[in-house]
Amino acid sequence: MSITPFRMWWKSQIRRGIKHEKHIMKKLFFGLQLLLILGICAVIIYTAVKPLPPLQYYPESWRSWEGFYVLSYVGITRKGEGDYITQKRLGDHLNSLKQAGFNTITPEDAVAFLDGRAPLPDKAILIMFEGGRKDSFLYATPLLRKFGMIACMCVPTSFSQTWGGFYLKEHDIKNLSHQAHWRLCSMGNDAIKKVPIDGSGSQGHFLTHRMWQGNKVEDDSAFKNRVIEDYAKSAKLLEKASGRPVVAYLYPFADPGGGANTDPASAVVNRKALASHYRIAFISADNPFNSLYKNPYRLSRLRVPSNWDGPHLIKELHKFLPLQSPINGLSDESIWFKSGDVHQVGKTVTLSPGSVLWLRGSDDWSDQDISVTIRLSTGATASLYVRYGGNDSSLRLTITHSTISLHERIKTVFQTLVLIPATLLEGSDNELRLKVKRNRAWVWHGDKLIAGPVPLSPAITYGRIGIGCRDAKIQLLNFSAKPLPRIYTLADSYRSLPPSIQEEISAILPVWIPQDFTSGLSAQKRFDLLTAASSGVQTIPIIEVNKDITPEEAQKCVASIISTINHPAVKPLQKYFAVYGLETTLPALLHKHGFGVVRILFPQQAISFVEQKQKLIPSDMLLIDGPEKEAKKAFSYLLHTIPPSRLSILLDSRTSSPLRASTAVQSVKRTEEKGNQ
Repeated sequence: MSITPFRMWWKSQIRRGIKHEKHIMKKLFFGLQLLLILGICAVIIYTAVKPLPPLQYYPESWRSWEGFYVLSYVGITRKGEGDYITQKRLGDHLNSLKQAGFNTITPEDAVAFLDGRAPLPDKAILIMFEGGRKDSFLYATPLLRKFGMIACMCVPTSFSQTWGGFYLKEHDIKNLSHQAHWRLCSMGNDAIKKVPIDGSGSQGHFLTHRMWQGNKVEDDSAFKNRVIEDYAKSAKLLEKASGRPVVAYLYPFADPGGGANTDPASAVVNRKALASHYRIAFISADNPFNSLYKNPYRLSRLRVPSNWDGPHLIKELHKFLPLQSPINGLSDESIWFKSGDVHQVGKTVTLSPGSVLWLRGSDDWSDQDISVTIRLSTGATASLYVRYGGNDSSLRLTITHSTISLHERIKTVFQTLVLIPATLLEGSDNELRLKVKRNRAWVWHGDKLIAGPVPLSPAITYGRIGIGCRDAKIQLLNFSAKPLPRIYTLADSYRSLPPSIQEEISAILPVWIPQDFTSGLSAQKRFDLLTAASSGVQTIPIIEVNKDITPEEAQKCVASIISTINHPAVKPLQKYFAVYGLETTLPALLHKHGFGVVRILFPQQAISFVEQKQKLIPSDMLLIDGPEKEAKKAFSYLLHTIPPSRLSILLDSRTSSPLRASTAVQSVKRTEEKGNQ
């Protein structure tokens, strides 16, 4: 073979090899593309069919009546600027909540709880996202699925009608509402907006200021109709999109009316309009905890700062756990949350005008004994708030340089209960003590009792403790507070009880209405009832009847009861009666005449009461009488349906100490009486 033909042959072989290699490479590339496509398809199919982590939601196992926390987020963004958090930070929060044992609930769960119809899980928490932002929905959904949690999207419905993709539209709301991990909450329709309120262009909040129209502000009718229409429109739009009524409302600007700069009629107008369409409403953004006794239309939440990590969030939530132990001193700053200009140096706290200290975890306190030491500067006014339920209700002890006074506020009604002239020197230390027990109050200045027992309205029962000032600064030098447990006793006479027992108890259950009782209440028993009432002790007479009482006998018995208490001094005080057993005729008649009923049942009877689905109306209670072990077992079972505030265990004081408030159990004890009956 010559050289030239060989070269030609060699080149042809090279070209053939290159061509073959390209063919192989094409096949390999095609194969890789096919594998990639199949892989993507597999991921898509797996993502579509793989089971999500189970939703951590088991209402049948719940039995906590402690209360629930509420967190709200302004929104979630990719970079997390300002008040907005990142998706990664939200994941850190949700993971920390889950690891700490928190369990998410829905607004409907909160409604059932506040109605006293159903308990919650331990460490119940409601998570809210404000503003109806689409990015919050997109970023939060995969995290909620990952951790098996539920959240609530708060929607200003007018935003859903706007152009653009920033806010959730009607079809997005419909999609969200059908997902197990989401619920809805309203922020009104136009309520999120501001309106002109005068001719100079000043603006105010939509729900609480009158709109400037032409050359004047709107009249009463126009203002009222505009506010009512906004609540109605938002409720209608959300129900249409979701297919079911939305029960929760979040006030824009945390403003329901009633403030110093709002229209005087706004609080009443908003309250009535809100109640027509929603069951609960959230206002303040500085307190995450809501107890069973919180006003459902004045619930609070904690708006989470974007710079908190998960452990910090858990630490802050734990600060708001319900207080059940006495507080002594001012050294622990963590027991307070502060509103306004408040400074603490050592054991001295200085409050500037308009500032308030609120005691964390005191929202469900009722009966209590509080002492404070206050130093006033010139012109200062200091106030101690107890049973504070927001602007709707509170009891307030106020001190100035010239007076000490006690006031009540019930919605729009403010009244002075006590006004005592006093000469208090500037810079002097003033020791005040306020004791509240049921519907009575006592006030001390130093060691001197200056007022009491002062009758209180039964409408103010539970609420937060606070200390505030106005006009000039004050200094708080000492503080102590303790909750008083609710303890009842079975005895026939309050006056014959030892002073220590009289001081301790909240109610006495005497047997003074047998079935055949026909005569009026004796002067001795009437005096005993009035003496107990003046000490803040309730009298709950026990009605002894046969198990087989007939309707006619029950009618006769109730008629006798009404006749018995038909005395001007007694009738306003007698609101409850106690009956034995599961018999229903007599309790039904007592309810018909407006009385509450305390049912005294053996442990198995108490369990049967629930299993037979007998109704315990909100004002009624169950008293479990039996061996302590069995009684506590029945008590635990009943917590699935009945709040502990409506349950009591009867204990024998000779063999066992009464259960205290720290166990969230009311208790009744038998007491050996001293002296004549």
